Amino acid sequence: MGFASRRTLRRLDAALPLLGAGQPIARVARAVGYRTASAFIAAFRRELGTTPAAYFGAP
Repeated sequence: MGFASRRTLRRLDAALPLLGAGQPIARVARAVGYRTASAFIAAFRRELGTTPAAYFGAP
């Protein structure tokens, strides 16, 4: 596993508790090092196969 993959996984690992606590996606994205929410969502979908909202069962 390369550096970029490890970095992405660490960012997502840090993001999961924040998202689970109900933090807005844009705030979580910035907190874990993404410039935009869309870049965060794309990485989330690529690694976990779904969007953050679907992962946490948002209505």
